[in-house]
Amino acid sequence: MRLTPEQRDLVQSTFSALAADPDGATVAMLERLFVLDPGLRYLFPEDLNDQKRRLMSMIGLIVRRLDDWEYVEPRLRNLGLRHVSYGVKPSDYATFGQAMQDVLAERLGLVSESAALKAWAIVFESVAETMVEAGRAAPSEAAVPG
Repeated sequence: MRLTPEQRDLVQSTFSALAADPDGATVAMLERLFVLDPGLRYLFPEDLNDQKRRLMSMIGLIVRRLDDWEYVEPRLRNLGLRHVSYGVKPSDYATFGQAMQDVLAERLGLVSESAALKAWAIVFESVAETMVEAGRAAPSEAAVPG
């Protein structure tokens, strides 16, 4: 990941503010995701409580380990493989990134060109690239002997 120390600090400090209300933040992220693309709702269980906890936990792990990508990357690759089996497409990552950016901007009062949102964009891009790459490397269903 190519964050400067200042960008890392911005991501970590803004995440701390967001994590002060983890339930509200994850609800807002998922609601925004479903507004941006209602077709993504089918990827999630009806009861979102477990999903909210997992989402905030993974984002927290990424943010805490921004300087230790070697620790984070295999976990993201594994998550990317699982997401393929759920039906997540590469373009869905950009939609999630936009939902997260929107929630960060709204909840923290950030403007679209702020240094913090630019730093988060780098994080989202790195996460998405890792997960998409892992998904592309997964054997396709067509290649599985039947």
